[in-house]
Order: sequence, then structure tokens, then C-alpha cells
Amino acid sequence: MSAKPKIIVLDDDPTGSQTVHSCLLLTSWDEETLRLGLRDKSPIFFVLTNTRALPSEKAASVTRAVCQNLKKAIAAEEIEDFLIVSRSDSTLRGHFPVETDVITEELGPFDALFMIPAFFGGGRITRNSVHYLIVNGIETPAHETEYAKDSVFSYKHSYLPDYIEEKTNGRIKADSVERILLGDIRYGSLDRLSEFTDNQYAVVDAETQGDLDSFTKHILEGVSKGKRFLFRSAASVLTSLADLGNQPIAAEEMAQYVREGKPGAIIVGSHVKKTTEQLERLLEEPKVASVEIDVS
Repeated sequence: MSAKPKIIVLDDDPTGSQTVHSCLLLTSWDEETLRLGLRDKSPIFFVLTNTRALPSEKAASVTRAVCQNLKKAIAAEEIEDFLIVSRSDSTLRGHFPVETDVITEELGPFDALFMIPAFFGGGRITRNSVHYLIVNGIETPAHETEYAKDSVFSYKHSYLPDYIEEKTNGRIKADSVERILLGDIRYGSLDRLSEFTDNQYAVVDAETQGDLDSFTKHILEGVSKGKRFLFRSAASVLTSLADLGNQPIAAEEMAQYVREGKPGAIIVGSHVKKTTEQLERLLEEPKVASVEIDVS
């Protein structure tokens, strides 16, 4: 097998690619377009399904169409070694397990499904299998935040095995979920990953990018030995899987890229409190004009 599998990300929202660079972001998923992604020199590419904005049934339909075309494209390109990531929200909102169930039906079987919602850029960490959002400097269990009260994707648990049992309506019991703890990642052994079979559900702790770097090394070792893994994750694990290094252009240098001195547009569509606060702060700037659009 090749040393590095192709990483294929089905992204339910446009923000999933923010932790990587120099790769393709595909907005259509016909077979030929997917073959372009598979042939691209980057180890990772994204298929933007935008399913988080769709009803559950439509999300399943779109995911199935992507997977069926992916299956054809992978066969045509003779790709043997690949990883599938169902990238979703670091606040645990999204069509889970709908999307991963469809992916498993179309592209499985998999030995294990790893849930990794950590996203360090947004202050989201997982410790002892409990997912936290850092809100105003305070680590807050995800189920105690406004995101857990989402009108479409509400949930009651931050302890990820319980979250999985809740979202699968009891099909996957919390006590059957494997827990990959910080101690396992930093000081222990992850050899048991190679023993996972039959779509074993597992949740993964992470407080730093280094934690995910260590974890993904073991994942890639398993893949090189023939293991097949599926991921339900936020964006940070993609940094470790792709291992692309730093952005070629530092963030502070991006301001120079202004076409002919013309202004840009910032489109805001989120309704959560944090986004409202950010928008209010932005509108305090003297050269910013706002246009409110009725989307109803």
C-alpha cells in the first residue's frame, strides 16, 4: 500500500477547509470532477455537500449520490488507499448518524468510526470523552451552550458515548463505544486501534494539535496495514491527517491581496449569539456598510 492514503472529505458546511491549504474544494460531485480530486497532487480534497443546511432526507440523498460517484471514480483511478472523513460541526450539530450511515452503506464496511469534534481555532476540546467549548475563557460542556438548543440539531449530552447513544436512538449503546483518552494518546499505547473491527464506534480526546498529530500517526500505520477507518470530525484532525505544514501566506500578510483597491464583501448567515456579537463589532468599523437581506 502507499505510504499516504488519499484523504476525501465530505464537508457539510463551507468552513471545513479552514485548517488546511493548497488543495481542491469541489462544489459538484459528478464522476469526472471527483476524479480530478483524486488525481490532484495534494493528499486531501474536499467535496462541499452543504448538507447541514438541508433536511435529513435530502442530506442522506446528497451523501449517497456523492458516495456512489466516488465509488466509480476511485475504481476508475485505481485508488486502493483512501480515508473518508465526514466533516461536521465542532459544536456537535449536523446530520449524525445519517451521513455516516450512508457512507458506510456505500463505501464500507469500515473497521471503526472515530468521532473527533475538537477544533482548537474555535476553542473546542475533548477531555475524558467530554466535549467542551471554551466560552469567555471558561470550559463549558457543549450541552450547556446555546448550540445544544439548536432548533434542528439539539442534543442533551456532552459525554460523547452518551451523545452517540442519543443520536442513534439507542442503536449504539454508550458502553459499547471505545474511548481514546489523552493518557492513551500521550503516554499509553494505541495498538488496540488495530484490533477494532465491524464498524466499532470510538471517541477521541484532544486538547492540542500535538494530540491529534500523535493519534493520526497510529491511524496511518493502521491504514498501511489494511485497516479501513471512517471519521466524523471537526476541522482540526484534517490538519494532522494532511500534514501540509504552515500556510504559504501568513495571516497578517493577507491584507495586501486587495484587487485594485476595491472593497470586499462579508456574508453572514449564522444566527447564533457569537456570530451576532462578531457582526456587531464589525459594524462599528467606520468603512463598513451593512445590507440586510430577507431570506424568508
